[in-house]
Amino acid sequence: MTFDDFFALALGESDARPFPHQRVLAEEGLPTVFTAPTGSGKTEAAVLGHLYRRYQREEDVQTQTPRWLVLALPTRGLVEQTVMRVRRWVANLGLATHVYTVMGGESWDDRAWRMAPRDDAVFIGTVDMLLSRALNRGYADSRWSWPISFGLFNNGTQWVFDEVQQMELAAVNSRQLQAFRDTMGTILPTRSMWMSATLDRALLETVDAPAIDRHVDALALDGASDELLRRVDATKTVRELPVTDRKKPERSLAAHALERHRAGTLSLVVCNTVERAQHVYSAVEALDGSQETVLLHRRFRPPERRDHTESALAPVDASGPGRIVVSTQVLEAGVDVDAATMITELAPWPSIVQRAGRCNRAGRVDAAELWWVDLDDRDALPYEQSDLDGARITLRELEGSTVSPRTLGDLGPPPQRRVHHVLRRRDLVELFDTSPDLSGDPLDVSQFIRDGDERDVHVAWRAEPEPSMPSPDTDELCPVSIGEFRKWLAGSDHRPLAVDPRASSGVWQPARAGDVRPGQVVVVDVARGGYDPAIGWSRRNKVPVVPVEAETEATGFGDDESLEAEPASTIGIWYGLSDHLVDVDRVASEIVDVLAPDLTDDLRSACVAAAALHDLGKAHEVWQGAAREAGGEDSPAPPGLVAKTPGRGRLRFAQPHFRHELASLVALRGHAAGLLDGLVEADLCCYLVAAHHGRVRLSVRSVPGERSRDGRPVMLGVVDGSPLPTVETPSGTSPEGALELVETAAAWTRAAVALRDRSDLGPFRVAFLEAVVRLADWGASRMIVGGETA
Repeated sequence: MTFDDFFALALGESDARPFPHQRVLAEEGLPTVFTAPTGSGKTEAAVLGHLYRRYQREEDVQTQTPRWLVLALPTRGLVEQTVMRVRRWVANLGLATHVYTVMGGESWDDRAWRMAPRDDAVFIGTVDMLLSRALNRGYADSRWSWPISFGLFNNGTQWVFDEVQQMELAAVNSRQLQAFRDTMGTILPTRSMWMSATLDRALLETVDAPAIDRHVDALALDGASDELLRRVDATKTVRELPVTDRKKPERSLAAHALERHRAGTLSLVVCNTVERAQHVYSAVEALDGSQETVLLHRRFRPPERRDHTESALAPVDASGPGRIVVSTQVLEAGVDVDAATMITELAPWPSIVQRAGRCNRAGRVDAAELWWVDLDDRDALPYEQSDLDGARITLRELEGSTVSPRTLGDLGPPPQRRVHHVLRRRDLVELFDTSPDLSGDPLDVSQFIRDGDERDVHVAWRAEPEPSMPSPDTDELCPVSIGEFRKWLAGSDHRPLAVDPRASSGVWQPARAGDVRPGQVVVVDVARGGYDPAIGWSRRNKVPVVPVEAETEATGFGDDESLEAEPASTIGIWYGLSDHLVDVDRVASEIVDVLAPDLTDDLRSACVAAAALHDLGKAHEVWQGAAREAGGEDSPAPPGLVAKTPGRGRLRFAQPHFRHELASLVALRGHAAGLLDGLVEADLCCYLVAAHHGRVRLSVRSVPGERSRDGRPVMLGVVDGSPLPTVETPSGTSPEGALELVETAAAWTRAAVALRDRSDLGPFRVAFLEAVVRLADWGASRMIVGGETA
């Protein structure tokens, strides 16, 4: 199929034809940098260009095109809109490609893709959710699962960062991360592209990636179509509006909006903060309740946000009164609206250019108007005053002028360079270790993703929340700036409930303002207020919140938060240990054959051997006793050793905190070492065995206060010298023997760190193999539960 035919089929329009830049990306591949004016189809270029190369090009191109496409966007609203479009394209093309949404609170999407690691997929999400996964600190995900995402989002993935002007910090550090993939090595090719209408190349010329090897500029290509030229030359007249009421500037802005609005058209009013947008919206409603007015910003729960977005994007009746949409920066990023009139607060020049692109977007509006309103210095936030000063000068020079996307791109002050937390090699190496630091906290990556108060928490409201409650459903969650949320809590006795990442219990606990972390889900009592369905999050709102009726979805293997949780072992049926090892061995081989057929023999052997040996420690009497007890009287245990139990609750171990994977590691480093004979990468095999639940990776530590009954050394419930019986495995028979815990623990960190730091292995390759073993374990169990064979 030609790309023209592929493009038309995807869009469902037989006469649709791609722009030249869209064709270039499909034929020549996605570049490092892609610039194109607003309304020129950047998303189609990236997504359909990638899918075309993956499915329709010659075999060598298909195999070199990553199986996963990750589209990182700055706002939730843009994610939702893009997901709908991409799912429609995939359905029209009849592709077997999954399209996943990755936003705060949607942790079951992580479960979904992890159960299908061999399938092609498109991941569309907010940049903080996606980039945190690539940095081994996945927001809204169990800490024990972080390494799975780290391994797979850094191997065999095409990253696309869209609307880069709204993710400056993430752009810099995603560029650094790609440089480390290139220099430290991955098992599968992984690439990144950054795109925008107003992209600053210098932003991507970072310390470890100073040169951009390929830049495609849509307007620089020959043969631009008439349609594209009409859009880039779409005109609007620039004029300044006076602020007539300095005491209540929002009321002044609302009055201007009503005065400048034209019946039968769309008018946009863009504010720089959620609070000002809320005030302007309320003022428009108060001045003229008959005028259709819609409020858009990112601080809504999904049901309200969907309703507001649908209302804002609905076609405008040319014979009716028209519509006024009051918005924040959310519409700078790809929201497909076309206004006849725009009023915007003063903003940095790149933001002005983006906003202007939503005025006469398609080039079909006569006498389109772009009005702007100046701000006092005290209203500069969330921007730097110097950026506003430069934009003000340019806008006043343009007073009364007619401009277009083409001419605006060459105007304006140069961007201000800012000081960032730049991800360096040592940072990445430290992030490989998921152990908490000395304070009990995991190393924070928010400093590499978003600035200050741009970091979000996800807030749900419930009547009388309690520690035993189920996790919130996606529709309950409202993204709130962490700074705003902490201010709201300050001086109040109210304590929201959160799952503390430092605790081993994995239950909901009261949290202080200082305890709340970016990406965390917190639950608030509805009586506390803080939310209004009409205007969204508001820390000044004291009215009790109407909760969303949650339809909590099953989360795969259930709770996996606490240190000793083993949800993957309580699957509803008995499953023999030897049978499980055979099945996981087989599934691991299948995953490797599909994902990494060119993997070296030594690495492949270590990976598959780890799958065959990973659960040796479940033969321990502590584990077997807990599993058989969990089965209950109604389901007597079968003879022999078991790997899974029909019980659905948490396993209760006679020796608290017992981790069977540590027992497996100690056996393989001691009396069962003969099972590793012939493996060139025996230490790697041991690491993959130890790491298959995310609890035992680079180090082995006792839980504070942990002790054995007879005084012997104990770590994670494994007592030094305790016996492990014979186990039949695909690699041979593991002999009976005593676990030499102390000796193993003393030497383990040195061996594991050596694997991470090897130039021919390194963090990305190790994590990929780690993910394969873990997902093979899950996949074999899931197939048994479903009545299939592994």
